[in-house]
Order: sequence, then structure tokens, then C-alpha cells
Amino acid sequence: SNSAQLHYDFYLNDSTYIGDTKYFSFSFTPKNKYNPLFTGRFTVEDSTFALSNIYAYVQQEANINFVNGFKANVNYAKTDESIWFYNNQEISLNLALTLNKDTVSKYDSQRIDEVSSGNWLVTKTTQYSTSKRLEAVRPRNWKNQPEFEAVNHFDEGTYMRVEKLKENSVVQGIDAIGGAVLTSYVDVGKIEIGPVFDIYSTNAIEGQRFSLPLRTGEKMFERFTVGGFLGYGTKSNELKYGVNFGYQPLPTDKIIIRGNYSDDYSLVSQDKYLRFIKKNPNTRGNGNFIAALTSREQNPYLKEEKNFNLIFEYNANEDFNIEVSPYFLHSKSTPNVRFIKDNAEYNAYNNYGILLNTRLAFGQYYDKYYFTRVYYIDETPVINLSLDLGQVKLPGVSDGEGLYAQFHGSVVGRVNMGLTFMRYMLNGGYLFGDAPYDLLDQPVGSMSLGYAKYRFNLLHHAAFAHNLYTNFHWDLNGGGIILNRIPLLRNLKLREMVSLKCHYGKLTGSYKPVFDLPG
Repeated sequence: SNSAQLHYDFYLNDSTYIGDTKYFSFSFTPKNKYNPLFTGRFTVEDSTFALSNIYAYVQQEANINFVNGFKANVNYAKTDESIWFYNNQEISLNLALTLNKDTVSKYDSQRIDEVSSGNWLVTKTTQYSTSKRLEAVRPRNWKNQPEFEAVNHFDEGTYMRVEKLKENSVVQGIDAIGGAVLTSYVDVGKIEIGPVFDIYSTNAIEGQRFSLPLRTGEKMFERFTVGGFLGYGTKSNELKYGVNFGYQPLPTDKIIIRGNYSDDYSLVSQDKYLRFIKKNPNTRGNGNFIAALTSREQNPYLKEEKNFNLIFEYNANEDFNIEVSPYFLHSKSTPNVRFIKDNAEYNAYNNYGILLNTRLAFGQYYDKYYFTRVYYIDETPVINLSLDLGQVKLPGVSDGEGLYAQFHGSVVGRVNMGLTFMRYMLNGGYLFGDAPYDLLDQPVGSMSLGYAKYRFNLLHHAAFAHNLYTNFHWDLNGGGIILNRIPLLRNLKLREMVSLKCHYGKLTGSYKPVFDLPG
């Protein structure tokens, strides 16, 4: 790449003639051996400097998890038109849960062949051909053609070792944690536990909140799930509950129908659009378990809410998703969340409406889990465009308030910069019409030391409320670019991270408050 000389040292080894053509041999090593880069050699053709062969491996000190050895060998050949193209490549990977101490001196290429207890070796060879004859042969028969006689593909033991890897208790634990992070559910057989962040949270009304959220899993019903939760607060001594279902009428996830009903407390300062970009947004707390345990002040700004909604989801393809969700909310006041209008206080109010969301993923890669598509943030941005239309109905008032509408959009993506990468999320919106104040954008605070994605650390709960707003969240992952250079500390193989979070908003005259905005 254009930035190669920033990260590598290159050495000219020798030159030789093959026929009438001269070739140069080079070696390369990382400027910092702790960086996750390659070491090896390559050969190039004189004058054109076309790559004819490259051999690479990863050094022992490289800051890479679970990789105890890696080597790759790629050869290129000229076609009949004197164009360089792939000839064959072999990749070998030695995986282990811990760094093996027994043969650590024989790392790099030798380490691949030194397989001891706890290691899994994966080797794959690929043979290429530009033979015109193959155009008349069905692709499924190519493996039997003489052009590919030398190909081993995966060796016979690879699949067996991968299956054996899945039986390892540590791997199963890592897989369960990873699955919970991605999908917010833990698979325990025919039943799944989740969303996991619903299990424990804290707030000023319920105190310590414990919940048992469950749903049926794929091993019970492949295209239907039903679940719910039962929650208890140690301070309020109340039981709260909810039920939900999901149905996939077709063999694929093109159409999904969901329904939810709950009688529970809900946070006033919560981003309802966050679920479109983060599959486990933790709508009950500060962002994660660390934040819940270290919170300096429990959030008092909750309302009691009976919530019923249906969700109709249509996945046109990997590029396009539409969600339509009609809803009904019955909200009741609490000591710190009161509904006052023209000096009259209302104990409760209703609002109903429809929420529409369109996701534009531009072919970005995703994994499909049970009733869930998980998109991995990469350099292709994912855009969500939302519209919420609704109306508030006050008790004892025959006519409802005027309509309210909220436009909201977000973009999330990643920028790769060599060893480092940046992630970003930018959103913004505009609410107008007759709306209750809990629909205003309130940057979600976390009165704790636990870093919470898309939340503002140490920001007081319900500090700001705006109908015209934007939020920007950015973080830079250094990949060890600094910590890999500090003696002793670099042995820990840590990675640095810096984040920046911004909010801007204001109240405009187009917002007509149904209730007085609390101080």
C-alpha cells in the first residue's frame, strides 16, 4: 500500500535471472515487532516490478489474540497474454486459547507444524487456472481436472478439529459472551435468556431491579418465538411484566411480524431509535453492568407505562429494510415525572401513533441470528431514516391534541487507517407539533465510570431536552500503536482507545408542548 514504508523496513537480498528476465528478492519486517503485521520475503520482476511470489508469517510478539502461528505463501504466473495472475496460495493458521510456552522459540513458520495440546491447525490450499479449456467444463467438476490435481483443499482433519474446538468449555463460554453481545440473548437450549441487560438494573423508584427475561429458542420453534419477562424492584416491592412474540411466515427472514405488551417503568431520557443501530441498547439502564454497579446517582426520571406495539419488518435484500410499527402508550406519572398543563395536573395520558424506519445497508455484510440481522460496522456506512407520527389524548378531554411528527436519521460506519481505525455515529432529528416532553431528544446520561457506547458519561439524567438536535459519537482504536512501543507494558498487548461525544440542540417554536417542561 502507499503507507507501507510507514510500517515496514525493506531489504534487498539478491537478484537472479530466470531465462532472460531478471528478478529481485526482498525481505520485509515491521518497524515495531509488536504491531499486528507480517514478516517475510517477496520476489518481483525487473522493470515491471510485478509480484511473482510472496511468503509471509506473523512474529511471536505481534499483538494478536488466539493466533500462535500464521504463514502464507502465494505464487503468481504469467498467462498466455503475459499478464500476471494467481497460480496458487497456501494459508496455514495455528489457533490456541493461550500462548504455548513449550515451543515458543519455534514460532513463525516452524510453529505452524509444532502442534501441541490445545492447538487447532487449519491449512487451506487454493489452485488457480486461466485455462480456456475449463470454460467447457461445469464448475462442480473442476476439482477433477488436471489443472487442479495438486490441490489439497482443506486437509481431512481440519473440520474434525474445528468441531472439537466447539466442544471446549472455554470456547463455549467465549461464544456465549459473544452471542450475548451481538444478539442480547444467551442460548440455553430450547429457551433463550435475554435481553441480557434487562436482568439487572438500578433506578431511584425500584432500587435494585431484577428481571427474568425469556423466550423460546430456535431449537423449539424455528420460525416462531414467544417470550416475556417478570421483574421485581427491591425498593418499590412491585412486580412488573411483559409478553412478546415473533413470527417468520416464510423460510427466509424477508418478512417478520412481532408484537409486544408490557406494564413496566420506562426511562424518560432514552433514545428509542438506538435499537435500529445497536441490537442490545439497554433501555433500562446506563449502558452496561459496570455502569449499573458504579452509578453515582440512581435515575429518578421514570414513568409507569403500559406499552403495546406491533412491528412489521420487511427485508427486501441485504441493502434495504423497512419497519412499520403502530403503537399505543398509556403513561402514568411518578413523583419526579409529572404531567402539568395550564396549572392542571394529570395522573395519566394516552398517546398512539405509528413509527416507520428504513435501513439502507448498501450490501454491508451481516450475520443472521434467530429473528435478528447483526450488521458489522465497516467502511460501508449504514443509514437509518425514521418517521414517528402520533397524537396525545388527555383524560376528560373529548378531543385529542394536535398531531406530532418526528423526523430522525442516523449514519454509522468505520474508517480504516492502517493499524488504527475510527468508528462514528451521527444522528439528528426534528420534532414538531403537540408532543409530550418525553418525546424530545434527551442525550442519555450515565452517572457512572463505566464507559457506555452512545451515552454521555457523567452527564446528569435528563439534563437537556430539544426538539431540533444532533448527536455525534466518535472513537479511535489505536490497535496498540502507542502501547506497543512502551517496554514491559507492551507485553500485556493492550490497545488504546480515545472517544469524543457531542450533542447540540435547541427548542424551537414549532414544538407545542402538551405538558409544561419540567425544570
